[in-house]
Amino acid sequence: MRTSLNPVRQAERLYHDLLSPAEVLEVRDRVRKIAAAVVAPVAGRIAHGDERVDGFPRDVFDSLATAGLSHAPFTAEVGGEGLANPITATAVAIEELAYQSSSVAVVFDVHCILAGNALTHGTVAQQRAWLRPVAEGSMVGAFATTEPDASSDLSPKAVQTVAERTADGWVLNGHKRWISNSPAATFSVRPHRDSSDKLKGLRPAGRRQPALAVPDGGTGHGDRERTHAVPEGCATSRRR
Repeated sequence: MRTSLNPVRQAERLYHDLLSPAEVLEVRDRVRKIAAAVVAPVAGRIAHGDERVDGFPRDVFDSLATAGLSHAPFTAEVGGEGLANPITATAVAIEELAYQSSSVAVVFDVHCILAGNALTHGTVAQQRAWLRPVAEGSMVGAFATTEPDASSDLSPKAVQTVAERTADGWVLNGHKRWISNSPAATFSVRPHRDSSDKLKGLRPAGRRQPALAVPDGGTGHGDRERTHAVPEGCATSRRR
């Protein structure tokens, strides 16, 4: 009789990894063991917790970072593993984390794939300041996409958050809501447009930003309009 609440694994029965490279198989095995040891014992607590500062699974996040899981998506130049198949390896890592906790998988996804991947398009200075700590797991990244009238549609017409250049850097003005990782985020990456109505790159913002996303109730879901000053060093990333 099965005692686990987790579904029966289907990957092996379906030859899921038949063509997977050896390094991807190694990542799967490594993450599976770490997830069983670190994530599984607290998955219930995380699933039933509130999305707030003291509900963010920082202990799990730090353990995954210590185990080097956040290295997988990135190149060696920014502190990553430098894998030949980083996308597949990252997808496998998320799959194994999700088997134990979909919440932890989302935390990892937002941190590495959304916030982290956006920063790979930044300048060398931005990558040094923001991307390397993401790969190390010493910072928590968030991705502020959703607005009252924009989410899957990120066209300039839909995105209402505006960035304006000032003498001291930039000012972001607009609404962002439902920002995963925001309760514990060190920074967020925020799609925006400029005053000419052109959709711009992704701007990392400094440590003050969580107040932008977390409402007074502390639930981690923001739906408020704020004007926020962004330091000069956090300029818009390059488009490719």
